[in-house]
Amino acid sequence: PIRIMANRGTAVRVAAGFVGLGAGGAMLVQREPAECQPAPDFAALQRLWATIEARKASNDDKLSYTAKLLNRGTPKCAQKVGEEATEVVIEAVTSCREGVIKESADLLYHLFVLWASVGVDPADIMLELARRDGISGITEKQSRPKQ
Repeated sequence: PIRIMANRGTAVRVAAGFVGLGAGGAMLVQREPAECQPAPDFAALQRLWATIEARKASNDDKLSYTAKLLNRGTPKCAQKVGEEATEVVIEAVTSCREGVIKESADLLYHLFVLWASVGVDPADIMLELARRDGISGITEKQSRPKQ
């Protein structure tokens, strides 16, 4: 079980041991027995993207589900995103936290596959998010061209 977690630069000392930030700012947590491990962070998404790019490069749809999806084309990749998004919604509406977690992981995977299919890099999304940083959602939406 986790004893306590450190939060953004805060080091916390507890009777059972030290909990704090590790290399690269990764959060460390105290577990039984006393051993520190990195807490999950956005690095998992970077690893997922690298794996998808590697599967795309291998183009081996006999060994890789990702390659198989990519070979079926953007419409199939987009369909999978829609299916997974719907599953997240269903789990949320039924108040199933664990289901939302699992289906969200599937949704992120399929969204990344769709990005790979259409040539969008996560850095493109990060730039757009950075552009929107500090802008209210209402203001940002009003700034979009009317269609």
